Amino acid sequence: MKLWREYPSVDHLSQVLRYHSIEEILAQPIVIEVKRDGENVSVWMGEDGKIHASSHHNIDAPQNTVARLERTHTFRTLARAIHALNWLIFYGELLLARSPTGIERPKRRIDWVVFDIYDTERGRFLQQDEFESTCSTYHLNHAKVLEVKKFSDEDELKAATSKWLNWCRRHHYEGVVLKTYDRSIRWKAKIELPTPTSSAGGSTAQLPPMPEEKYWRALINALEELRLKYPNPDELKAAWMDPSKAMPVFAKHVETEAREHGFGAMKNPYRIWLEKREDVLKEVGLG
Repeated sequence: MKLWREYPSVDHLSQVLRYHSIEEILAQPIVIEVKRDGENVSVWMGEDGKIHASSHHNIDAPQNTVARLERTHTFRTLARAIHALNWLIFYGELLLARSPTGIERPKRRIDWVVFDIYDTERGRFLQQDEFESTCSTYHLNHAKVLEVKKFSDEDELKAATSKWLNWCRRHHYEGVVLKTYDRSIRWKAKIELPTPTSSAGGSTAQLPPMPEEKYWRALINALEELRLKYPNPDELKAAWMDPSKAMPVFAKHVETEAREHGFGAMKNPYRIWLEKREDVLKEVGLG
């Protein structure tokens, strides 16, 4: 039986370096690709022989998401690929006519763009050459690759990241995702979001409310940050249930999610932490 896998969180390089050395990262060529501004939707074949769609954190995507996916002009092509390669999970970005942050130019039609493929039989993501070959063979639209290069040091890598962020700014993309060639390590870099424009009365335009999945991501990231300080599981659980320890970290990650994605967040997200804190522990195997 093939089990669906949630796509790993994509953090900034500074966070990735807590778990991987720069030497480990630079041991392989680095793939730099455009980060699209949409909705994370993975598509795969269930043991029932039917195609399933999942959101970032949930095995069953909302029905309106599935309906939008099926209306894309790429869905039939994607379905043929999944029937032929039913051991693979295809992770992609469901693009809307207007992007959530407003950075990308409006589109005439919605689309779905694959950015990673997971092989459930081998237990790993397809590496870059396998990924490109699969997309080419089955005519799948994939995230634009800007550069594939083996960098000599961290400074050269950061210079290339800065160069491509400037390119994204000019071409109305929110940033880049960088991956090792085997696609086992990944991180993101994003441009500064535009400041909301003011209305005629001088008041700042109101940002859209942050969706629940962004709060959930902030909860998971906050717990993982606390794990660095409290590696013992019992101490970690105690710290997570203590508002004086958990809330400052959670509030910081809520602010980060809101700023990076152009949403308006709750000024006091205590209620969300209180309602979801035990669910988060279950999610990471500590419940």
